[in-house]
Amino acid sequence: MSEQKFPIKYFLIFLAVIIVIIISGYAFYNSAIKNIEHEWNQQISSIKELKLQQIEKEQFQRIKIIESFIKNTAISQLLSEIISNSSDTTQIQKASKWINELKSNFAFGDIYILDSNATIIITTDKERKLQRSFLREEIKVVAGNDSASVSNLYVRDNRNLLQAIVLPLNRNNSRIGYLWAEVSFFEYFYPILFYSQKEYDKAEFLLVKKNGDIGFLLKNFIGDTKENIQTIPLKPEERKAFQDAALKEDEVRELQFGNQSMFVSVRSIPGTDWFLAAKVDEGTVVSSAKNIATAIIIVVILLIVLAAALTYAVWKRSTLDYIQRTLKLRKEKDELSERYTSLTKYANDIILTINKDGKILEANRKAFEIYGYNHAELIGKNFIELSNNREFDLKKIEEARTNDEGILFETTHRRKDGSNIPVEISAKHINQDGEKIIIAIIRDFTERKKLESELIQAKEHAEEMNRLKTYFLANISHELRTPMNGILGYAEMLMMDLNDPKLREMASMIFKSSRRLHDTLDSLIDLSKLESQVQKLELENIELVTVLEDMKVSFEEFAREKGLFLTSTHKHPRVYFSTDPRIFNKIISNILSNAIKYTSKGEIKILTDFKDGKIIIRISDTGIGISADNLSKIFEPFRQESEGFNRKYEGTGIGLTLTKKFVELLEGNLDIDSQVGKGTVVTISLPVREVQEKPKSKIEKTSDIKEVIKQELPKDEKIELHIDKKEEKVFPKVLLVEDDEVNSRLIKIMLEGNFDITWAFDSSEALSLVNSFSYDIILMDINLKGELNGIETTREIRKLEQYKETPIIAVTAYAMHDEREKILNSGFTGYLSKPFKKDDLIKTLNDVLMKNIS
Repeated sequence: MSEQKFPIKYFLIFLAVIIVIIISGYAFYNSAIKNIEHEWNQQISSIKELKLQQIEKEQFQRIKIIESFIKNTAISQLLSEIISNSSDTTQIQKASKWINELKSNFAFGDIYILDSNATIIITTDKERKLQRSFLREEIKVVAGNDSASVSNLYVRDNRNLLQAIVLPLNRNNSRIGYLWAEVSFFEYFYPILFYSQKEYDKAEFLLVKKNGDIGFLLKNFIGDTKENIQTIPLKPEERKAFQDAALKEDEVRELQFGNQSMFVSVRSIPGTDWFLAAKVDEGTVVSSAKNIATAIIIVVILLIVLAAALTYAVWKRSTLDYIQRTLKLRKEKDELSERYTSLTKYANDIILTINKDGKILEANRKAFEIYGYNHAELIGKNFIELSNNREFDLKKIEEARTNDEGILFETTHRRKDGSNIPVEISAKHINQDGEKIIIAIIRDFTERKKLESELIQAKEHAEEMNRLKTYFLANISHELRTPMNGILGYAEMLMMDLNDPKLREMASMIFKSSRRLHDTLDSLIDLSKLESQVQKLELENIELVTVLEDMKVSFEEFAREKGLFLTSTHKHPRVYFSTDPRIFNKIISNILSNAIKYTSKGEIKILTDFKDGKIIIRISDTGIGISADNLSKIFEPFRQESEGFNRKYEGTGIGLTLTKKFVELLEGNLDIDSQVGKGTVVTISLPVREVQEKPKSKIEKTSDIKEVIKQELPKDEKIELHIDKKEEKVFPKVLLVEDDEVNSRLIKIMLEGNFDITWAFDSSEALSLVNSFSYDIILMDINLKGELNGIETTREIRKLEQYKETPIIAVTAYAMHDEREKILNSGFTGYLSKPFKKDDLIKTLNDVLMKNIS
C-alpha cells in the first residue's frame, strides 16, 4: 500500500465520521426535546394521578357522620330545646361540648348551629369569622332540601380553602334550624400536591370556578407566608378555555392565559363547580430546549475537531502499526501452535485425528501408552481395527461426520496385547486444508466402570439391609408385644382384684416395669421409623388447652410423689389447631417426664401462648439443669448428661432425641435454655393452620361521641344439641379368634360379665363356628397358626351373607403404621394393637357396636 493513497482513504473515513456525528447530534437533540416535552407533560399530567373521586366519597362519609350525630335521640332533643330557648346556659354548654368533640374526633373545621333565620346559636368559632350575609345566601341554596348538602368552595383569611356541609334540623316535620360544618378542602389533595411540588418543581396548580370570574393560584401553600392562595381574575374566554379542557381530561392543552402561553391539564372536582388545573409556562419549555440545542452544537464541533486530529494521527502511524501487527500475529500463531502441541502431547486422554478413509493421521503420547503400539504401528492404522464392536463403532464414526454438534458414545477397544478396555469417545468433524477429518477424544474409564459396579452393589446391599431392618422391627415388635399384652393385662387385673395390699403392690410393680419396657420398645420403634423416614403424620383437629390439661392431670400423681407443684397458665382459653395427636402427646409427655425426673424440689410450670401464627408451649422446671457443654449431647440417641458408672437417672437416653425429631416432623422448633442448679426451660413453637377463640358476648357501654355514631351489633352464637344413644343389647355374642392361650384367657377375663365369649384357636375352628352360629362381633388375631392368617380368615368370613356387615376388629401385635393401614384396608371394621388395657378393649367393642346399631 503506497503513502499517496492514504489521504483519500482517511478523508473518506473522516467524512463518514463527521456525517455520523452530525446525525447523532440531531438524533440526540430530538430525543432531548421529546424528553423535555415528556417531563413537562408528566408534571402537568400528574393531576391525573389525583384520586379526585375520593373527594366525593369523603364528602358522603362526612355527611353520614353529621346525620348520625343529629339523628341521635338525645342530641336531636337537646338541639331542639336550645334553638327554642337559646338562653338556657346549661344546655348550651352541654351541646357545645358535644359539638367540640365532633369537631376534634372527625377533623371538622368550625361548626355552627343556626336557627331558621340563619342566626348563629352555637359555634366553635370564637371569632365568628363567617359573615352573616354570606351565610344566609348559602342557606337559601339548601333551604328547599330535606337532606344534607355540600356548599361551594370559599376562601377565608387568604389561605384557608373551605367547604361547608349544611344539614337541616327538623322537629315535628317543620324546619327549626341548620347545622353548618366546615371542612378544609386542602385535606383531600394536600398530600398529593405536596409530593407533586417536591417531585415536579416547575408545575403550578390552579383552582378555577366553572361559571365564575375568579380562580386561585395555589402557590407556596406549604410555607408560613400569609399570601398562600393568590386570587386570579378570569376573562370569559379564559373561563371558556378551561371548560373545554375539562371535557377531555386525558389531554394536555395549550392555553393563552393573560399575556402568557401555557400547557395545562384540567379535571373537575366532584361535588363542586370548580376545576383543578396543573400548568407549566411555555417560556420554561422553550428555554430548556434552547439550552440543550446550544450544548449539542458545542459538543458536535468538538467531536469534529477531535475526529480530524485522530484521522491525521492514524494516517501517520498506519505503516508502523501494520508492521507491528504482522509481527504480533506471527508470534501469536507460533505460540498457539506450541500450546496446541503441548495440549495434545501431554493430555491424560487419547487424542486421534482420523481422515475420511478411517485412517489415523495423528496421535498423542497417551494413545501409544494405552494401546501399546509404537508410532509406526499406530499412525496409518484404520481406527476400526482398534474396536471390539466394529459395526457399532463404524456407524458412530459415520454419524460424527454428519453431526455438527459432535457425538459421545461408549464402546470397548482392544490393546496390542489383546486385553480389552472400556472407553468413552467424543468425536467431532472439522475442516483441515479443505478435507473433513474427525477429532476423537478417547477416555479410558476402566476405574469408573469398576466404581459404578461397586456403587450398584453397595446400593443393593443397603436396600437389602433396610429391608432386613424393616422385617426385624416388625417381627421384634410383634414378638415382644404379644407376651407384653399378657404381662400388662394380668398385672392390671390383679391390681383390681387382689385384696392383699402386698400382693396388689407386687402386681403394681409388675405393671409399672412392664409399662416401662413397653414404652422403651415404642420409643425404639419410633426412632427407627424416623431415621428410616417412614414415619407418617395422621393430622386431626385438637384443642390445645384441653389436651394439655388432661396430660397435666396424668402427671400430677408422679409430681406429688416427689413433692413437686405442677401448674399451668394459658394466655388463650381456646386454641384449635391441626396436628398428629399421638406425636404431640409424646412430645409433651417426654418433656414433662424429664422435668419431673430431674427436679427434686420446687415446681414445674406449663405456659401456652399464640402469636405470629404459631403456638408457643413453654415448660420450665427448677431441677438440676444442664451444662452448656452437654446441651448438644442430650439430643444424640442413647446419650445422657450422666453416663457409665456415674449414671444417676434411669432411661434409654432417646426421649429428647425423639422429641426433637417429632417437633421437626411437625415443622416446629425446639429450644432449651438451662442453667446448672437453677433449672431448665424448654420452648416449643408449632405452626398452626387455624386458630379460634370463643367470642365475647359482653357489650361494653360508652358515652364517647364516636360510639354514639358507630355501634356494633352482637354476634349470634350457635347452640348444638347432643343426644346420646343407648345400647340395646346387654350380652352381645363375641367370637375371639386367637392362637395364643395366654392372651385368649386374658381377653375372656376382661370381657366377663359384659359379653358372651366364644374362643376359636385357629382359622379352621373360626370358619366352622361362623357357619354354625351367629355372632355380633368378631375379635381377630392376625398371626394365626394354621392354613390361613387373620386377614385371609376375615376375607372368607366376609363371603358369608350374614357376616358382610358384622364388625370384625383386628387385635394384633402388628403395630407399625404401614401394617395398621394394610389391616384396616383388608375388610376390618376396627383395629386394636397389643398390649392394651381392659378399658381400651371394652371401649373399642362398645364404639363399634354403637356405630353398627346406629
